[in-house]
Amino acid sequence: MEHSFNIISTASLEKEIELISDKNGIAISREAFLVKESLKTPNSPYFVEEITLLLVRNGDARIRINLDEVTISKNAVIILTPNYIVEMLEYGENLELDILLFQYDVVADLPLTKDITNIGEILNNSPSLILKDDDFQEISDLYSVLAYHCTKQKLHKSEVTKNLLYALCYMVVDFYQDKISSEIKFKNRQETLYKNFHSLLFIYYKKERSIKFYADKLNVTPKYFSKIVKQTSKKNASDLIDEMVIMGIKAALKCSNQSVQQISEEFNFRNPSFFGTFFKRRTGITPLQYRNM
Repeated sequence: MEHSFNIISTASLEKEIELISDKNGIAISREAFLVKESLKTPNSPYFVEEITLLLVRNGDARIRINLDEVTISKNAVIILTPNYIVEMLEYGENLELDILLFQYDVVADLPLTKDITNIGEILNNSPSLILKDDDFQEISDLYSVLAYHCTKQKLHKSEVTKNLLYALCYMVVDFYQDKISSEIKFKNRQETLYKNFHSLLFIYYKKERSIKFYADKLNVTPKYFSKIVKQTSKKNASDLIDEMVIMGIKAALKCSNQSVQQISEEFNFRNPSFFGTFFKRRTGITPLQYRNM
């Protein structure tokens, strides 16, 4: 199995999906693709290396983005930002997607407003949403225009594709902000604390696995922190931390050529033996067995 199958990037996906790439580094699927024909390593974590927009044309699926399980269906829009970890848990035979990939520096020289430069913060709480038919069609139309212009290689076309991408980003962020605004009134302090924990966990999971660390970061007691996480997620805080760590380890084992000792050090374990015990207790197999499966 090639390690590239566990990376979401233009270089890895163009081996399996027909992508159109322009001079700016924008890559876009020529036509929607069936996941069952393109996903070569189901139930394995994927590292996201480029900003990725997915449009669900048909079908449904259950996926995990970082620690959150998300159910998607027709008319769903999903945005993944670099360093996200994604797993496809279940998907229908007819799940059909379009995909757009680009690096942030493609639009870095455009006069971005605060709203769009904070896209990572906006998406942190809601990496996916399902649109109304008219809204999804609006995005689809602009997506098609962008795909058309990506096939043009004349010099002036590079500015056209950059600005079309810019417009598409704005449109998507607007839809996300509408959703977030409509949900704000339902959020309370407990839900906010849980979401902040989620954000911290994504930043520190490789180095910190203690409940006290995250409670201190959130300025609450470990007891209160554990109680709120349990009430909000129906899972223990320690289990959520371990899930994130295991997901990251699995991705490192599949996506890199690092040795077990190197991965052990990257995830701040005292030694490879403790690392192996931690992994086996939670998966039933050793790190090497998982890598060689």
